[in-house]
Amino acid sequence: MNSQDGVDRFRRPEYRRLLAAARRSLEHTGGDLARSVTVGSPNEAERKAIIRLTGHYRPPVAGRIAVRLGDLDEAARDATGLTLRDLLAQLDGPPRGNPGDQGGWRSATMSADSADIVADDLASRVLVLNLAAGGSGLGEWLTGAARFGTPCYVTLHQLTAHPLRIRPGTVFACQHRPVLRRAAADLAAASAPLLCAEGRPSAAFRRLAEAIVKGGGELRYHGDFDWAPVAVAATLIDRGQARPWRMMAADYLAGAAAARQPLTGGPQATPWDPGLATAMWRTGLAVPEESMADQLIGDLRRGA
Repeated sequence: MNSQDGVDRFRRPEYRRLLAAARRSLEHTGGDLARSVTVGSPNEAERKAIIRLTGHYRPPVAGRIAVRLGDLDEAARDATGLTLRDLLAQLDGPPRGNPGDQGGWRSATMSADSADIVADDLASRVLVLNLAAGGSGLGEWLTGAARFGTPCYVTLHQLTAHPLRIRPGTVFACQHRPVLRRAAADLAAASAPLLCAEGRPSAAFRRLAEAIVKGGGELRYHGDFDWAPVAVAATLIDRGQARPWRMMAADYLAGAAAARQPLTGGPQATPWDPGLATAMWRTGLAVPEESMADQLIGDLRRGA
């Protein structure tokens, strides 16, 4: 990851109002990342920039777009290796406030191989399909939902209050909800276990990924072939929370044959397959996850 390229990306005009709102909020609250900021009457460049950062679609008619500061902090880390506060400090000087005071700076997440600290453990959630698990409470609920092929949300609060026992095996993970929705519609209970990051892995997603790996399982992750999503995949893989799922150079080139959208953001390393980053850089096209849904659904059918 080229930190300076990532920082320079945030100097562009489409990020100016969002970062200014983030700075005001952090200065007012002493660094509370559990809050959200809004951009009113966003122009098209601002709307697309926020979609790229958060991984959540925002319609062109949106009069105001809200962004959770915790999500913005994670996006800053993925793109630059810096916390949101440190990114703001590099751009325009550090936000006012004393991080050492009781009301000082609070982080939604600590640094990598550290425990997550989330201000609202009910807001952090992960979408799950067919993940049967041992343990009372949450494990029983997940097992019951898997019996019927019914998707359900799991919160960080539930994962903390009801520890799971995950059986060894392969669990798949996708970036976007339409893939999980199609798996539920086409395969129902016949689908292999599947998690959905809904754009960007939350603390709940990462906690569940850790439980899967600690239980002797293997999490296989797939996301968009674009620079920011590839950086997210690299972080999960580097932390030992996942392995790539159809995220190799050959998979990208097969999808790029029908791609039309250009890549966004700065180039990122792909240590699990260095040829992937090279192929993306040379081709210059983004391949959305949904365009590979047929192959992904086929894997989920066979993986079951």
